[in-house]
Amino acid sequence: LAALVVYEDAPELSVAILHQAVEHIPMALDPYAPEGIYPEGPSYWFYATTYLTAVLSAFESALGTDFGFTGFPGVMESATFSQVMAGPSGEYYNFFDSGLGGFQSLAHFGLLSWFAQRSGSGFDWVAYGSLVERELNKMQQLKSTRFYPLHFLNLALMGEETQGEFTWPETWSGGGEEPIVIIRDRQNSPDAFFLAAKGGRAADNHGNMDAGSFVFELDGVRWSIDPGNQNYNTLEQIMGGALWNSAQNSRRWSLLTKNSGGHSTLVVNGEMHLANARVPLVRRELRGSVPQFTFDLSALYGDNVRSARRTFSRLTGTRLGICDELVFSPETRSLTWQLITRADLNLDGGVVELQQDGATLFLRISSAAPFKVKVISLSPPPLPYDKDIDGLKRLEIHWKREDFQGDSATLDIELDKKPF
Repeated sequence: LAALVVYEDAPELSVAILHQAVEHIPMALDPYAPEGIYPEGPSYWFYATTYLTAVLSAFESALGTDFGFTGFPGVMESATFSQVMAGPSGEYYNFFDSGLGGFQSLAHFGLLSWFAQRSGSGFDWVAYGSLVERELNKMQQLKSTRFYPLHFLNLALMGEETQGEFTWPETWSGGGEEPIVIIRDRQNSPDAFFLAAKGGRAADNHGNMDAGSFVFELDGVRWSIDPGNQNYNTLEQIMGGALWNSAQNSRRWSLLTKNSGGHSTLVVNGEMHLANARVPLVRRELRGSVPQFTFDLSALYGDNVRSARRTFSRLTGTRLGICDELVFSPETRSLTWQLITRADLNLDGGVVELQQDGATLFLRISSAAPFKVKVISLSPPPLPYDKDIDGLKRLEIHWKREDFQGDSATLDIELDKKPF
């Protein structure tokens, strides 16, 4: 931006800097590919995309071109990612080092207006008007945010041609380094159905051992949660550079927010996931009445299983199905299905009743093999410097390999607001 400003006074230096920018900006666009999922999560999408939209706006106004950068795979699609990743509660799926907030904030609407001008994508003018009215009533409390002037300039440039409404997709998915699937209600009312689940790799930037994990909202409650990010500076004072070491034996994986014990996923033999294993999205079934998405979890467990696949299905308007299909190896000893939640839990045989904020959810376990159900309190957390989330607990469902006949197992878990 500075090189553009001083171009007339220092053309040779400015040209050299601008050439470097145009040559290297594509490296920063790779993470958006192929379908708009920003692999470090929604919070880092805001961070990167604010700078990206600023420089592309400057190129367009000063040079009359964006050098084709808006045409790179996933760049324009990422605006949809920034919307569908928030549940009906307005909180984001806060995987990796993302926070819960930012959805439909002034910064978000400013960025969405930038995309809407260039793609004709829908824009929620009603929600934006309500936000502005609220913010005007508390201007003295407004916190600073990167490039507020740019956000407002984008909004001021909006025309009537960009006034189409954003339509919530009932299913949405994207590949790339961190494949994610979404199943939700088109109306997106506060009590709506919302599932977000992911694959990916723990050793990626800002990564956690969360492949196969999910968040789930229904009746206005987020029943399955992600523990989310934690203050870097505080952890660096305790752990130093180990916080950023993604090797399997790193102290990073001792943290509740980072290891597989802090996420709603599947654990084999009680061992942490392999940090360098990558979990792909291998199936999207959207043609029938029951939408399904399948992740291949096999790499997470090394030699402990021959294969493991997890399928998420919306069985009815309020019922979520999670099916884990495993083929055992000689090393398989135990399986543990995990749910991270803040709900109060009542155990009754093969059904678990969850209660939170006046709502109730039922979890049913379908298994021919015997199992045990345990509740592990995570507040206070295992380590004194772990993130403490009030009421946090881990629901564990345990199976022993020896109790299964044959070399395979199918674990079916269903969650519904209606009793089974």
